[in-house]
Amino acid sequence: MNLTRLSSKGQLVIPKAVRGWPPGTEFSVIRTESGLQLTPVATIAPTTVAAGFGVLAGALISPIGKADDSLMLAALRAADKRSKR
Repeated sequence: MNLTRLSSKGQLVIPKAVRGWPPGTEFSVIRTESGLQLTPVATIAPTTVAAGFGVLAGALISPIGKADDSLMLAALRAADKRSKR
């Protein structure tokens, strides 16, 4: 069993034997009937517009190869028609 003690500042140290998160990890703290529940909060890594540039490049190209505009337009119209049923 791993034990820890609440400091005068209200801080807890998570024992090294049960740590599995890097320093700086944020946790959601929920009070339960039997104590506290700590859950790591999923965070989104900071990014820039430049990092996302080109992510959707080629998204409208068919998997078989480049489709001409009329085939692409027909496929989009069919998908739109199906979504309105």
